[in-house]
Amino acid sequence: MKLFSWLQDLSPTNSEDNHSESPLSPVLKARLEELEKLKVRDLMIARALVVALDADVQLRRVRRLKTSRAAYFPVYKGDLDHILGWISRQKVLELLQNPNEDVQLADYVRPIGFVDQDASVADLADVFLKSASPFLVVRSSHGSTVGIIFLSNFIELIFGFDLGPGAPPSAEAAIPLLRSYEL
Repeated sequence: MKLFSWLQDLSPTNSEDNHSESPLSPVLKARLEELEKLKVRDLMIARALVVALDADVQLRRVRRLKTSRAAYFPVYKGDLDHILGWISRQKVLELLQNPNEDVQLADYVRPIGFVDQDASVADLADVFLKSASPFLVVRSSHGSTVGIIFLSNFIELIFGFDLGPGAPPSAEAAIPLLRSYEL
């Protein structure tokens, strides 16, 4: 299933009245075409910039993450080509409160999704839905990790509003309310 494929079903067919206006605005049509052309590698955060946690490092050594702005981290074993899953910053902070020194990050990782660097951005919606992960690991054709792409960045790209720090507290604040939808 392609991103917004249901919108394309709304396009008028040849058998319909050609005088009626298309339900898709020209801006939306152009945006959908643009997304089909963009590749994941164009939007990803490069491997060199990925902040990740090593599953073999003792938890007390990751205390510096208290000041990190990232909400989710990949957890790897050995190197970034062997990503086990992800963990939230909140969970790491909870684990740091635990006096037990034997806490291992690997015990708390959640499954992660993977996407090919040459996939179109339009394909990302399905991959995010299937993985239920806050970000995807971007892989090369050889299987090595080349970067990550966050769900929040994908949503910003699609809908055009910022979900990062300093963003409006809700999506409603970013999208003006249309008069026809007021109750």
